[in-house]
Amino acid sequence: MTTTETTELGFNVDIAVPKRPDKWSKEVQEVAAVKVAELLKDYWKSDGGIDDKEALWCAEEIVDNSDYDGYKLARFCDDRWSWDADSDLVDTLDGVWAIVHKATGKAVEKWVKDYNVTVPYEVGQRVHFKKSVYSSTLGGEVKSINTEMATLTIKGDDCTKPHTIGYIIPVEDVLGRI
Repeated sequence: MTTTETTELGFNVDIAVPKRPDKWSKEVQEVAAVKVAELLKDYWKSDGGIDDKEALWCAEEIVDNSDYDGYKLARFCDDRWSWDADSDLVDTLDGVWAIVHKATGKAVEKWVKDYNVTVPYEVGQRVHFKKSVYSSTLGGEVKSINTEMATLTIKGDDCTKPHTIGYIIPVEDVLGRI
């Protein structure tokens, strides 16, 4: 995917747009780790506290985990640092998914603005798309467009139930019009 920028001399230049940020992106991980560190400091406050450096280090390890289920994260902390995986820790870590999700959304919105990513399709158009890296190409109708996140909601031809909304597909995974 490319975007066009105009140089100071007035020339239009195509530049490559970097990959869409996801939960593994450095900027997402950094923002999420700071927020999770705040959760950890609040959790440990009644037990003598935890210093900023240690909280951030633990938070980075937690955010780098592939499963954001509070119980599984509490077990991870118990295995890694011998923390008591009690219900309070589980409740605290249940918020990690929301923090990472919000940080990812903000990073994607910034990416869309910074690289002027647009959606060149319209509601009602039929398009080819991939719903995942591993799926075959599907056809479907564009039902809605989220310009801030550069995504389309597409009701795929495989969606046979009448109340199915469709798949939320990043613009870069739409292969073209049918």
